[in-house]
Amino acid sequence: MIPARGNYTVRLAGMDDKQVEAWDDDGNPLVVGRRGLVPASSLDENYDIAEPSEVRTGVAALPGGGWRVKPWRDGEQRRERPVFAWLVDESGWIWPATMEDDAAHAWVSETRANPLPPENWPHG
Repeated sequence: MIPARGNYTVRLAGMDDKQVEAWDDDGNPLVVGRRGLVPASSLDENYDIAEPSEVRTGVAALPGGGWRVKPWRDGEQRRERPVFAWLVDESGWIWPATMEDDAAHAWVSETRANPLPPENWPHG
């Protein structure tokens, strides 16, 4: 057994995601099951592993303060969105949390977003 380094998560169909606690000698993820560590494949044969760059563990949130972002995806600029909070992750990075299709969404590293200051900045 090899202890897990980083913040790897196993995505399981129809279940909550599980943190990878260790890797077996063949490199397969081990997660917490009913009786201790179990292979992820014993819970779902078609599991998916999310790498650390895809998983953000929030440790703090700050108010959006009137900021907005104009995100880019696949080389295309999207419509401007208000930031309702700034999320701070475990490594100290700050991510804008916005609303997308009536669901909260925090932009991750694959998405670039141009931050736009509040109206009347800096004299607001």
